[in-house]
Amino acid sequence: AHTARLLRNMGHFVEEMPGFAAAKARLCETANFDCLLTDIHLENGHSGWALADMCLQHHPGATIIATSGRTLDTQWAAHRYGTQVSCIPKPLSQAVLEGIFNHQIAAQ
Repeated sequence: AHTARLLRNMGHFVEEMPGFAAAKARLCETANFDCLLTDIHLENGHSGWALADMCLQHHPGATIIATSGRTLDTQWAAHRYGTQVSCIPKPLSQAVLEGIFNHQIAAQ
């Protein structure tokens, strides 16, 4: 809820999904998708990396932000995804999110 509020304050339309299955379904059914922000550690052993993979498959130009309150293996993510996925630790701040979006816009 905190991150959704930050993104709304930045002027973004935000859809929150209640869990992995709902997020997976939404990624597969939505034609227009700009950004995925996911926690890496999801319910029932699901992984945000799986959602990142689906997002890249269905929405290759989307911004992907992976976050966790635990240690993120950023070297593994950089090797697997290059610059397509931003890995940031929790707690998230508006300044950090703005930096990611500004970087993505500049790269386009």
